[in-house]
Amino acid sequence: MKRVLIVDDMRSLRAFYRVLLKDTDYLLDEAGDGATAIKKCLGTTPPDLVFLDIMMPGMSGIETCQHIKERRKDIAVVIVSNKKDRFNMQQARQAGCDGFLGKPVNRDELVKTIDNLLYEAA
Repeated sequence: MKRVLIVDDMRSLRAFYRVLLKDTDYLLDEAGDGATAIKKCLGTTPPDLVFLDIMMPGMSGIETCQHIKERRKDIAVVIVSNKKDRFNMQQARQAGCDGFLGKPVNRDELVKTIDNLLYEAA
């Protein structure tokens, strides 16, 4: 079973992801900030994929992605933002992210992204 970590400072958005993915076989975990996400990625049962909100207090999604990718290149990281503009997408790519989703996220797009990164790439 593939592990998916949802990182967003808003609890309601993390719950929304859980609703979208409730009928899937993914093991879901959550983090409310970048530092917690990094700890989970470096732990004994790291996720296979991380969805990172781009704008979080303390450490942004871009910074969190960079920290994760410096230590764990095998973990797929997708940045999620309501600003899907060239600047944010370029920053995300430079940080090493594997994908970029615009908000609001829909279920089909979310599942397709997971499948593309975790199963088709294997």
